[in-house]
Amino acid sequence: MSGQTYTVDKNDGKYSLHGGTGGYHKVLWAVEETTDGDEPSIIFAHVSPDMDEGYPGALNMKVQYTLTADNTLKLEYTADTDKETVFNPTNHAFFNLSGDHQKDILGTELTLFAGKTTLISDDLIPTGEIADVAGTVLDFTKGKKLGDYMFSEEKTVAMNGGFDHNFCVDGEGMRKFGEAYEPDSGRVMEVWSDLPAVQLYTFNSVSGLVGKDGKDMKPHTAFCLETQFYPDSPNKPEFPFETVKPGVTFKSTTEYRFSTRK
Repeated sequence: MSGQTYTVDKNDGKYSLHGGTGGYHKVLWAVEETTDGDEPSIIFAHVSPDMDEGYPGALNMKVQYTLTADNTLKLEYTADTDKETVFNPTNHAFFNLSGDHQKDILGTELTLFAGKTTLISDDLIPTGEIADVAGTVLDFTKGKKLGDYMFSEEKTVAMNGGFDHNFCVDGEGMRKFGEAYEPDSGRVMEVWSDLPAVQLYTFNSVSGLVGKDGKDMKPHTAFCLETQFYPDSPNKPEFPFETVKPGVTFKSTTEYRFSTRK
């Protein structure tokens, strides 16, 4: 870092997506520790060597997953490095609160406490501009069904075939990002985090994926709420972001809180 240029792996045209060809979602993490009891947890660990996918520093990462007694899935990230580097961890789990993997999520009601979004170019890269969502199809501040604008002619929604957008969450520190509600099942999922933003993705492209029920998955049958720093933050000095430096442990927490509502 510190003014030095690094060329990272290009796995999405001329860009790097999800950390490159060998992103951390493709490596086998080591199980470091497990805990049973009323709040079972597991710690996964992985060391990314210096210049892995073109990124500087040996990055020692850990993620602890905990199922709490109050129906929360807690994710705690930590990372240490021997060279200044960039790190933007997220959880890319897909959710369908109906419990039916074949049912679409068009009727799921989503509220996001995010008054702004990062604008993107035609190749889906942030331009550096931050815009208000008020009065647009990206305004979820008062809650609406995902299907209300899933097939909107708005340029970025049409390009993606649904939502794949970064939302700048209001406030700072550990706070509620939003909630999703599935009216037929009554299930509610709240998202809490200390990161600046969240990516809404509505499973727009299937690419031959098969679900755990053994059936072919269909578009728009799941959604992601990925807490994160803004995409392309290392190249956008106006975005809220900090590199990971030697001697300073990176820490972040995200929680998915589950409940029911009539």
